[in-house]
Amino acid sequence: MVRVGVGDAFMLALVVSAMVTVMATIITIIATDMVEPDIPQTIQMGLTAGVISFVLVASLALMRLRNLSINEKNPAEIKRVELERTRAILAMIEDRGPTDAAGEPIWQVSEKVFRERGVLNIDLHGLDPPSAAALTERLLERRSDLRRLRLITGRGESHNEDSADPGIRPIVLQILQIGATRVDWQVIIRSSSVVLRPMGIAPTPRIWVGRFVIYSIPITGVMGLAFQDLAGNGVGNQGLYFGIGAGLLMTALVASYRDRRP
Repeated sequence: MVRVGVGDAFMLALVVSAMVTVMATIITIIATDMVEPDIPQTIQMGLTAGVISFVLVASLALMRLRNLSINEKNPAEIKRVELERTRAILAMIEDRGPTDAAGEPIWQVSEKVFRERGVLNIDLHGLDPPSAAALTERLLERRSDLRRLRLITGRGESHNEDSADPGIRPIVLQILQIGATRVDWQVIIRSSSVVLRPMGIAPTPRIWVGRFVIYSIPITGVMGLAFQDLAGNGVGNQGLYFGIGAGLLMTALVASYRDRRP
């Protein structure tokens, strides 16, 4: 997983402030009906808005980085603990899965649960459909202890002896379609695997209101003035009201975004 640093926070703030500077300058010109605009004053107002937005965005980004650094002081250790915890959760599947001629389980958590490119993988090759169903139910049951997962199910077609049981993929998808949303997992279906991604934490009413208040001013103002200018002199007020309504709706949607954790 790519790490975000202080430099990225300042770069984000710089990009946003540049956009705000341009938008504020344009809005100032539009607000004066573009009749002999005071260019120096317009640029000054745009730069002021840009500086303010830079400070706000940089402060919020640095606060977010600080919270992440507190919660994840040692990412490598956290990943190791997560891997061991997932293996412990699925250890019971070994006992009920198929066995070889010597009576040893074919599917072993030490081999089938691993991390690759930062994502925790669970390879279902070696399980039969009932064991795969039990594993999926176990994951849903212990959802609070799990994060992002990738289930390697195979394509559901039996081509050779190394292929997964063709009954695994259908039964896993059926169980996930019923229970994944209930435990806030988003199911991303791929050709030979299924990714379970946390849907994120919904904002509390207090956070939602705070976001709405902060975002509504620039979004509603820009859209209101833009639609007023597009509507023209005759129906300028109608365009303004429509832009304000659309801006409030967009602000409500933006304020509702979930805090998605990895």
